[in-house]
Amino acid sequence: MPRVDPSVVLRLGSHAEKRYFLKTIQLWDGLIVGSNLLEATPGATSSLIMKFAGAKHKVPYYIDPMTYAFGTYVERKTDRLRTDLDWIKSEQKVRGSNTTERRFKRSYRRLAERLGGSVIRAIETNEALSANLLDETNQIENMCSAVLNYQRSRISSEISSWPEFEADTEVIPGPAALFAPYFYIDCHHLDAGLSLFSACARISASMAANEQVHCVLCTDVSRLDSPEFLEKAATLILDSGVDGVWLWFSRYYEETASVSRLRAFRKLVEKLSETVDVYNRHGGKFSLALSRCGLRGTSHGVGYGEQKDVMPVIGQSTPTVRYYLPDLGRRLGVPEIERALPGIGVRTAEDFLDSVCRCPICRQVIGPDGGGFSSYGDFRYSSPETKRQTQAPAAAQRCRFHFLLNRAMERDWFQTADIRTICKLFEKAFRKWASEPTLSGDARHLPRWKKVLAERI
Repeated sequence: MPRVDPSVVLRLGSHAEKRYFLKTIQLWDGLIVGSNLLEATPGATSSLIMKFAGAKHKVPYYIDPMTYAFGTYVERKTDRLRTDLDWIKSEQKVRGSNTTERRFKRSYRRLAERLGGSVIRAIETNEALSANLLDETNQIENMCSAVLNYQRSRISSEISSWPEFEADTEVIPGPAALFAPYFYIDCHHLDAGLSLFSACARISASMAANEQVHCVLCTDVSRLDSPEFLEKAATLILDSGVDGVWLWFSRYYEETASVSRLRAFRKLVEKLSETVDVYNRHGGKFSLALSRCGLRGTSHGVGYGEQKDVMPVIGQSTPTVRYYLPDLGRRLGVPEIERALPGIGVRTAEDFLDSVCRCPICRQVIGPDGGGFSSYGDFRYSSPETKRQTQAPAAAQRCRFHFLLNRAMERDWFQTADIRTICKLFEKAFRKWASEPTLSGDARHLPRWKKVLAERI
């Protein structure tokens, strides 16, 4: 089986996360930004990419064209296929009145205007793109051309409009790879979805023969239960001429996935990695371990995004940033971890550093008496008038930096470990934490990870 060094591509979700990138950018193998963020804040996003991809840091970057946002989608509550593009709309105030209207978000409208053609028509007609609407080859070709050109030129065109940077546009590197347009392949129209996926990948690869072109296989996690689908998808990818593929199985959670789904994911990675670079669009510690089976890299955000549903949860409050427990490779509540610490022999600060985490953040937070761990879970009242508590910003920041440092260390460790060593690591962590009542249920994935990695498939 192919064996590669794992890489981590960090995703910029908002400019509120800029501080984490500024402090840790040298740790990552790449940076990826969504085109919706790029269109929402073109100047700020372009300058940030210019800073990180320039001569000083030389960090490879990618621009996610987000074309799936203009395609059909499945309503989770009803499992109904929808074509109204409602999920990229929001309530917006009507100028000069006190009323609101549900309109397309400005960032997606601007993106559609730049891509033009069938994409802007989807906005104007309020009808999602589908294989049926794009059944004419020239429509797909025009879309592929527009999407590729957008990624090639969007940053340089933005920066060239600034007089002070006009001379620098020629030295701005292009993206590390160009993404072909991609859409969610729903379970109701698999053949049509695969046909559109194949056409976008194949045409994009032919249009950019001298550039790296990647495709995105975007579908539901249930497709991991279908060997026929996976075989057909793999054949289409390998025949398309692309250089890489990013796998996005919506709602695929490494910690809760069954052995059969983990095994199917591994088999797909091994088959594809013989010919193309394979990335997990949203992955965590298990994805790093799969580098021993050919997975080139994984991507996620700053303390989130190791798993992602294609359809976002609308109206969900900002989640609490929990503490990343390195042994288990997942984020957990501080009180639950605290109650488990005596059971694994943690009574002093040095015990904690030896048994839980020795990263620079933990060294600073735990303190000489070992009593500082609870500050990772600090809460405060959001205002003097309310009884509702929210996570203290300093606690959230500590959790995020702790996670990022640990993820970089994990990536480095997996680069030198073989499968047998990795399996021993998972087994040791399970024995250590599974007997603790508050965390026993949070360690059950480790035997599954070990089993799938140890198998000869």
